[in-house]
Amino acid sequence: MSEAKSDSEACRCPYCDAEMEKPDPICKACALTIVVCPICGKPLREELRECPECGTPRT
Repeated sequence: MSEAKSDSEACRCPYCDAEMEKPDPICKACALTIVVCPICGKPLREELRECPECGTPRT
């Protein structure tokens, strides 16, 4: 049986790969602020100019 996805689903930090809870913007393992793609919701490294998942340019 699979669980329904929610806003607090787990994701991985793009810096240290630690598991973190969405929508928390700060990784508890490395203390870095995570930028989230406004289209697909994937966590991004701050220096990226576009989302590697969906290609959306950062604003």
